[in-house]
Amino acid sequence: MLEDFPEKLARANRVEQMAWVAKQHPLPEQPARSLFDWPGDPRWYIDQRHRDWLQGVLMSGRFRRVLEIGCFHGYSTVAFLEALKAGAVDEVHLCDTTITEQLERVLTHYNLPGVVVHHCRSVELLARESFDFVFVDGDHGAETCKEEARLLIAAQARVVMAHDTSVAPLFPLCDGPQHLKQAFQAAGYGCLEDAVLREGEHTERGMFFAAAVREDYEIGLEQFRFIAP
Repeated sequence: MLEDFPEKLARANRVEQMAWVAKQHPLPEQPARSLFDWPGDPRWYIDQRHRDWLQGVLMSGRFRRVLEIGCFHGYSTVAFLEALKAGAVDEVHLCDTTITEQLERVLTHYNLPGVVVHHCRSVELLARESFDFVFVDGDHGAETCKEEARLLIAAQARVVMAHDTSVAPLFPLCDGPQHLKQAFQAAGYGCLEDAVLREGEHTERGMFFAAAVREDYEIGLEQFRFIAP
C-alpha cells in the first residue's frame, strides 16, 4: 500500500502550526474535575499525553468522518468532540457495546450535531461502514482485534490509532491490540508507537498510529514529536 516511508522526516513548519491549533482548542486538563468527575481507576483511561496526540491528529482538518471504538466513560471521546466543535471534522461516530452514564453526560454537555452513537460490536459496524480516521480502544481480545484490522485494511482506512498496543507482556489476555499493530505493519502502513515508561503515567501500555499515505503519516509524526520530544 505504501512505498518508501523514510525513517526520519524533516520537521516542517506545520509542527508549530499544529501546536498552535492545539493551544487554541485545548482539552480539559486531566482529570478535568471542573467539567466531569471521571469515575473508576485512572489506569483504565488513556493518558493525557496520548489524548493530546489523538487531538492533534484530529485537529489537522484532514479527516471528515471519524470513529472511536470503545468510548468507556468518554475521556478520549472529548478529543473527538473538541475537534467537531472546532469544525476540524464533520461527523463523529462512537461505537461501544455499553453506553455508560458518564459518556451520556459528556455527550449532553457538548450537545453537538454530527454525533452518531452506534450501540453494537465494532466488527459489525466496520463491516458495513467506512471512515477516514479510526481510534481503536474497545475489545482487547485477539479475535476481535484481528477482525477489526482485517476490515480496516480491506476498507483502506487512511489513519488508524490504537491504545494498549504494548500491554500484552503485562496482561496476556489483552493481546489483541498487539495483533492489530502487527497487521498494519505487515500491510505496509507507515507506523509509529509511543510506549515509553514515564513516571506518574501509564504510557508504556502503548499508543499506536498507522497511516496509509505519506501526508497523513507526516501529520502523525509531527504530533508525535510534539507530545514525545
